[in-house]
Amino acid sequence: MARRLDVYTPSAEPVVETQRQAWLNRSAARAFAAALSAMLIATLVVSSNYPG
Repeated sequence: MARRLDVYTPSAEPVVETQRQAWLNRSAARAFAAALSAMLIATLVVSSNYPG
């Protein structure tokens, strides 16, 4: 019942919520990619410093 009310009630709040969620997803993906690349660079540096 509450979900049906949320769908049928015209309001600007769901739009703001989805925009905030999309921004959070983008920033989280960007932070995850930065951490992944930092780990890759650290692995390459360590493996090049200690061969074999």
